[in-house]
Amino acid sequence: MESMQFENVGKVLLSHPNIHYAKYEGPDFRRTFAFSVKGNFYSIVWYRNIMTLYFNGGGELKFASFELSGTWPNRARWNLQFNDDRGQTVCVIPVEEVRDEVEVSGDRQQVDS
Repeated sequence: MESMQFENVGKVLLSHPNIHYAKYEGPDFRRTFAFSVKGNFYSIVWYRNIMTLYFNGGGELKFASFELSGTWPNRARWNLQFNDDRGQTVCVIPVEEVRDEVEVSGDRQQVDS
């Protein structure tokens, strides 16, 4: 699997209102994208052949592509799902939580999970 094209990185980061996409900078062969989700800050360093996700705590993860997806089996409606060069999921960042409906005294109310 090839690394994502530069244009597609920005498109994914702009695809959900809970992803606060700040900027990108750098020359053609290396660009840095900064964004946050739920107050957690991340950056992606994009090269033509691989990308690295940096976490606000100092961790880093190599990956080949990512997408906004609702298919990961967790309590989130939408996730940023990161995949390696074999297409295997290597990281999931929840973007939007599922809201459950709870019945209280005959009335339905929404609560955060």
